[in-house]
This record gives sequence, C-alpha cells and structure tokens, in this order.
Amino acid sequence: MSIKLIALDLDGTIVAGGTHVFSKKTADAVKKAQENGIKVCIATGRPYSYTEKLYQMLNLDTYMISMCGAVISDKNGKVIFQNNISSDIAKDIVNYSYELGVHVQVFQGSEFQYIHKDDSYANVYFGRCGIVGRHTKSLLKNDDIKTPKVIIMDSDERRPALVEKYKKRYPHLSVNQSLPPYIEMIKTDATKGNALKSIADKYGIKREEVMAIGDTGIDIDMIKFAGVGVAMGNSEMHIKDIADFVTLDLAHDGAALAIEEFCFENSHPVPTN
Repeated sequence: MSIKLIALDLDGTIVAGGTHVFSKKTADAVKKAQENGIKVCIATGRPYSYTEKLYQMLNLDTYMISMCGAVISDKNGKVIFQNNISSDIAKDIVNYSYELGVHVQVFQGSEFQYIHKDDSYANVYFGRCGIVGRHTKSLLKNDDIKTPKVIIMDSDERRPALVEKYKKRYPHLSVNQSLPPYIEMIKTDATKGNALKSIADKYGIKREEVMAIGDTGIDIDMIKFAGVGVAMGNSEMHIKDIADFVTLDLAHDGAALAIEEFCFENSHPVPTN
C-alpha cells in the first residue's frame, strides 16, 4: 500500500538539535513527496512558535504536531487540540523538582516559566528556541498552571536516574529523555502517536498509509502507530528495536533516504539492523 502521509520529527531527524538547518537532500525529498500528493507533517517536542519557521521553509500546509503530541495546530497556527497536564499535578512536579534541586519549566501561553533567576538551563532553552522565559518563584504556589508539557533539565549522568524517579512518582504521565539535556513530561495519551492518528483520521488516511520517522523516546508511539515506522541511525537501540526499518543517521540524510525508499515508485526498501 502506498504512503500518503509522512510524519517527521525535527531534532536529530531532519535538523541538528535546536537549529533550523536541514539539508538540501531533505528539502528535495519533502518537496518530491508533496509533488507526488503525499502529505508531510512535522511532529516535534518543540513549541509551535519555534517550529513555524521550519514549517514555512519546507512549504508545508498540513497540521502540525508540537509539544510531544500534546498540541495540534492547523496550517495557520490555530490550536485545534491541546491536552494539558492537570494543574494539581503540574504544581506537584514543580515543587518536587524544586526539592530535588533540578531545573523545571512549564509553558504558559507564548512563554516558559521557571523558578530560579540565575538558571543556566533556562538560558540553554532560550538559546536553542528563542522563546522568552520568565523566572517566578510564585510558580511553586500556583494552583492554576495550564501547561501541555513540563521539561526537566539536568546532566547526562543524572538524567537516567531522574527519569526513573519521575516515572515512579507520576505513573500516569509519559516521561522520556529527548534531546540532551531534556526530560519531557506529558499526559500518557498526549503522544505523537495519538496526535498522528488524529491527523490521519482527519485526512481519511489509513494507518498502513502512514510513515513516521524519529530518533528518541518521544517518537516511539508514532513509530509504532505508523504502517512504516522508521528509526534514525543515530537513535538509541531501544528505538531501533521497535521500528520497522532503521535508516542512516542525520549526518547522512537518513530521513531523506527513507522517504525516497518507501514513498516513490521503483524504490526497493531494504531493512537495516
């Protein structure tokens, strides 16, 4: 069955982490897919405001998945779906993180909020995303936090253990490492996979006609959902293990290669291990 919808993760899949730079091969593959009537959508952990530029650069006119699947926007940027973490849970995450001494941030409107004024991780996020952050200790007492995602940041050495701590405390949330130094927390049903299913349903496209390409834990659900789930060569092994196919890494235009192999006539896709 032919592919009619492609979902592309951004960081580590078609762009280097935190940038807007994609290769000519990627741009050409996306353009060719569109010329062949295939819809291409972005599925990212980034906020919409930091993804809009890439969306325009690739000349896309589809729905966009952002915030790890917790938000779906239309081609004009209008939010058509947002799945927020409950305010009481968000407040507990903020206070628990404060007790652990780790950076925590929530997203309210067009800004992110964090606790400490001199927070190097907040500067890292601003440097990558260009989104204005606001430090406010009152976040610890805020009973009305409306956020689709909570981000924790810490060192490479501490993140795996922190993930386990948060998973144990919040079993009803999805907790995954993504691009270093991030740990991303969303509701268990606010995944890229569920968002991709919703978009496919809106277009009347069957699961078997969907391809998804990603590289981190937050991509697992959409890789599993898609008829053709592709893991990048730079993915960790547990991502590769659940994929239908493993392509080359970002540096070797793995996403473009997968699109070429699976989406166009006269292609002969060969799985890699």
